[in-house]
Amino acid sequence: MDKKDKISYRNTVSKELSDKENSIDNTVSYITVGLIAFFLTYNEKFINIISSSYRILMYLSVIFFIFSFIFGLLDKFYSVKYIKKIIAFTDNNDLSLDENENQLFSIWETSERVLKYLKRGLYFTLCLGVVLEIVFIAINIEKKASIDSEKAKVVNINNKDTVVVNCKDTFVVEKNCLKNIKK
Repeated sequence: MDKKDKISYRNTVSKELSDKENSIDNTVSYITVGLIAFFLTYNEKFINIISSSYRILMYLSVIFFIFSFIFGLLDKFYSVKYIKKIIAFTDNNDLSLDENENQLFSIWETSERVLKYLKRGLYFTLCLGVVLEIVFIAINIEKKASIDSEKAKVVNINNKDTVVVNCKDTFVVEKNCLKNIKK
């Protein structure tokens, strides 16, 4: 394989790698936004947030999801920025000179370092957000289930159309409506 074939092969592999990384980044961005929507909807529908325990966990998880989305946007921004910088450098300089080649390598190395930290930040905040949300749900779903079952249990229905429920309220059926009577 001569030098021209090696360069062509390297460019092809580099393009495939770039496409795959871009696809992964897009997928992670979609997952982040989807998780924010899913957990907020789940909390609204299945957990009484006002009376829930450890609400700080839910707030922190949402904050971490937002940070992961921001890290994803920054990753895309800096990726494009460094690609443009490398293209401009290669267009404006003679790469046969060692000095220019070293400068190009320095730009590439800096871009790889910055993008690596952004990706780590994205994955760390995303995982931490998921863990905090799962802990919040685990703590509060049992509490919600026990409160709901306690409220819904009918203890006694007597002959006078009176319904007594576990939450120590008494209801009387009048004209097909339940009216609350304090004990």
